[in-house]
Amino acid sequence: MRRLLLLERSAARAVTVLVLFVACILACGEDEPTGVGQDLRTAPDTLLVFETSNVVTDSVYSLPVSLRRSPTGQIGKQGPYTAQILYDFRVPSFIVEDADTLRLTRGHFEVDLTKVTTSPFTGIMHLGMREVALAARGWSTSAVFDSTVLTALPELLPTFVGDTLVADTDFQADEPKLTMRVDVHSLVDFDSVLARSEPLTVNVALVFLGFTAGGPGFVNFQQINAASVPLPRFVGSYVDPLNPTTTGSDSPVGPARQLVVVEFDSAYSPGSNWVVSDAQRFHTFFSFPALDSLRSSIPQEAFVHRADLILTQAARGDTIFGVGPNVGVIVPSDAALTDSTLVFSEGENNRPIALPQPESQTDVAGVSLTPNAGVQVVMEVTVYLFEQQEGTVKNRGMILRLSNEGTGARHFEFLGPTAIDTAQRPRLRIIYGLPADFGEGHP
Repeated sequence: MRRLLLLERSAARAVTVLVLFVACILACGEDEPTGVGQDLRTAPDTLLVFETSNVVTDSVYSLPVSLRRSPTGQIGKQGPYTAQILYDFRVPSFIVEDADTLRLTRGHFEVDLTKVTTSPFTGIMHLGMREVALAARGWSTSAVFDSTVLTALPELLPTFVGDTLVADTDFQADEPKLTMRVDVHSLVDFDSVLARSEPLTVNVALVFLGFTAGGPGFVNFQQINAASVPLPRFVGSYVDPLNPTTTGSDSPVGPARQLVVVEFDSAYSPGSNWVVSDAQRFHTFFSFPALDSLRSSIPQEAFVHRADLILTQAARGDTIFGVGPNVGVIVPSDAALTDSTLVFSEGENNRPIALPQPESQTDVAGVSLTPNAGVQVVMEVTVYLFEQQEGTVKNRGMILRLSNEGTGARHFEFLGPTAIDTAQRPRLRIIYGLPADFGEGHP
């Protein structure tokens, strides 16, 4: 009988716990705290939600970079970004074919594009090619090329050696291709190099000249050299100088070096928005109050089960563009600590925090960041808040950044702490629990 009574009391207590937990879930509404506590601690009987939009400090700053050896070529203009490309080709001045020596007479630049259903821009883009001035060719000969930072093209010679138009309809062709005739005879040292039978240095910039119609947008293409055909390529045309009416032969050459340079409009201002970019490498530093300073709202005995950073994408016309990698946060180092490294290991700090789908859908890891004004982005920062709670790290703020920088000109903005709609301001959501009460007010 006594055992039966104990079982009945246990069942009653279980029902009570279930009712309390369901009540909490219903009270949380859209902030339903699901899937919390599995990795750190067992979830308590009741979970509570606290949110704050109190941003103590925030700052948008840039770390200008060249895209260096980016596998993606990019040319065009959108928002404050203008993407252009430097190439250094070493073109043979002659080739031997069937025992005949054929001399370089013509040339053209070409690159294969991707057939798409939706063009990257509307209208017609005008592109040109200019030689780099002799004194400015250090970009391709420098031993520290990989650490070279160019935020603008080097000095170029005034004469254009080629130009072409790219239409949005070109991308729907069966084999879309960008082709530009290059006047090799106008290149520096062409005659002397040909006389000495030495390779011709074609040190040029593929420059954006504007949209003759439509725009904005970027032409993107692969810059990785294939096994048989280099992409992009300079195709030299060769004929027998003693019999120039012959058909001759074409020979493609891949670039010895290439460098995407993104020029940035210095008049750009984000206003109060938070910004991330991987071309200009915009980062945003921000900090919310330390966990200890929130104890007037979160009891001292409470412990964190989940923490989320919630941002809302902003709308700024064409200054929000591209399809980006994941967005995430890293924690800056603190020299005041005995170990002046980052809070976590280098690999952990640079691990991208995957974006979920909108909250009405199932979370999916690795969703790319796409421009969508008004849509919320939720990033889990539980580990950082948990470590603050345990006293192993201090609150040093967070840095918002893209996970795969230096691969293209992409730019995203989020509403900042002065947004008119307070519900769209950046906020920190903390889901916490309290120790179970075993009676007489003692945990």
